[in-house]
Amino acid sequence: MHRLAVPTYRPGMTRRTRTPIWILASVLALAGCGQQPGGPPSAPQSSGQAGFGEINGQTGTPTPDPGYTPNSGQTTSGSGNHGGTTTSPTPANTGPQIVSFTAKGAVCPVDPKPGAPYGSPGKVTIAWKIANADTVDLFMDGGLWKSYPGQQGSDDLPFQCDNNHGPKTVPHTFKLVIKNTNVSKTVTASAHNNPN
Repeated sequence: MHRLAVPTYRPGMTRRTRTPIWILASVLALAGCGQQPGGPPSAPQSSGQAGFGEINGQTGTPTPDPGYTPNSGQTTSGSGNHGGTTTSPTPANTGPQIVSFTAKGAVCPVDPKPGAPYGSPGKVTIAWKIANADTVDLFMDGGLWKSYPGQQGSDDLPFQCDNNHGPKTVPHTFKLVIKNTNVSKTVTASAHNNPN
């Protein structure tokens, strides 16, 4: 660094005379700080970098990272002058999961009666699809009904109703559990009874 020469007071100098000398000395000292002692003058710097020299060979100019890939997420195009929006991709679920589980077409049994000697059983159709697993347990009204292998399937189950003494609408609850996991889904099916 350069030494700052301190102006001395001379007879005949007033306070007004000394102030410009101090300002000039300060400007010259600051201008000299940007150069290495004994080295060539540094290149002109932009106004954003003025007063900041190199530190250990590093400049104020950023260097792009060669491994950086812009917009690595999913891009959804916008309309008008708003441009697009970028969202992060949702990580895929790799554990066991229930894709779908339904209980449809529930009907109460029709009991035979005089003049109509033929009845029909109550039934409901259960269907399911799972991912990342291969066996499910099916529970009906809290009790284990059956285990099924495979990632998807369907079955017709009996649908019991008390046609003479029960409520007008009869519900049954079905729970699908992926074997040896806590992954489950519950659905309810209802049907109107058929009184005699």
